[in-house]
Amino acid sequence: LAPGLIGAPLNGLSAFLPPMGTQTFVLHGGSHGGTNDGETKTEVDVKYKEQLKIYEPATVTDLGLHTYFDYNQAKEASAKEHKPLMLDFTGITCINCRKMESEVWSAPEVLKRLKNDFVVVSLYCDANTVQTDYKDEDGHALTLGQFNLNLQKNKFNSASQPLYFYIDDKENILASEGYSYKSDVQAFVDHLDKVKAKYNELNP
Repeated sequence: LAPGLIGAPLNGLSAFLPPMGTQTFVLHGGSHGGTNDGETKTEVDVKYKEQLKIYEPATVTDLGLHTYFDYNQAKEASAKEHKPLMLDFTGITCINCRKMESEVWSAPEVLKRLKNDFVVVSLYCDANTVQTDYKDEDGHALTLGQFNLNLQKNKFNSASQPLYFYIDDKENILASEGYSYKSDVQAFVDHLDKVKAKYNELNP
């Protein structure tokens, strides 16, 4: 725990700790933004960022991985950047989500691919205090959590988190099955490479 006192990541424990952004005192006082390996997306007005950025884990934000929080905005980014879209169905209170991020996403070979080859959207399925313009089929307003969970259930026949699905901006599915929690860096690297190859095949 001692390294954590000066801001070092505690990957083995991070799944059980509250996200850094929810803390009122952080000793190292960093920007919590990391770097983007020469890329900058600070000019993008990311929808719901102000409400949800505090829940993004340090293993994501401190390593400079840019994420969206809105499905449709992320699809637009996928089209503009010509990259596959990784749908990260996650939860504010999801322990296995935090474990996946700290144990797998933070690995250099994974992080490099997520930064350079994918558009990542964090779809919080329990963000039920965040209001949106989305409505259900009866015209009732949906919270962001409701919209994301409905999306996961209706489009991907799933309701557990973490679960990662991959599409292009035309909503072509790039992997036949979702990828759930599995603390195996090489397996995830191989999975991402197959998704990228499928994207290139469909989007020459």
